[in-house]
Amino acid sequence: MSNAARIGGPGQIHGDPAWLVRRLAAVWVAAWMGMILLVVTLTIVTLTAPAAMNSAPPDGYSKAVKLAGEPLMRELMRYQAAEINGEMLAVWGWIQVGLATVLFGVLLLLSTVGKTQLGLSLAMAADSVLLKFVLIPNMDQFSRQLVTAEALQRLTLVNERYQMASLSFFISQSVTLLLACFLLVLLLRHSRASHRSGNR
Repeated sequence: MSNAARIGGPGQIHGDPAWLVRRLAAVWVAAWMGMILLVVTLTIVTLTAPAAMNSAPPDGYSKAVKLAGEPLMRELMRYQAAEINGEMLAVWGWIQVGLATVLFGVLLLLSTVGKTQLGLSLAMAADSVLLKFVLIPNMDQFSRQLVTAEALQRLTLVNERYQMASLSFFISQSVTLLLACFLLVLLLRHSRASHRSGNR
């Protein structure tokens, strides 16, 4: 019996259709995991880009430094990195909420998975909402404050606010990745077991 039928919803999915739904859900989760790793990597690259640019600057950057001065160029690089990172994470937040909503809806209404799989998908959805509406806005806000703060205030901002927000982001994504791994394993095990029993 499908989860839709358990809560009084219409329709049931038996046999191969249910197996196909679980397989598609597993592919969905695997793709989500890949996107998490990509976004985390891009975030790290973006945050470290200004330092990398200063360590081995191209000719055009060196000329700009001579004209505008090194302090101003560093401020500009930090600002550009903060803006790029903020826009990227804002888009990623909405994408992740969409991924979580579709996954939970499919598992709840169209599949025959158990409470454990539904609980994992619901936890992933909750974490994606927390990330989008709390962690990413805080990270973006503190990043902007870091760029515009006075030099004497920067160390405090980095240690107490920006680093904490960044750490919370990476922890949240690690939790989502861990939950996704568990859910993927359960989906694959369930689909294999159902497929074998259906072939008997």
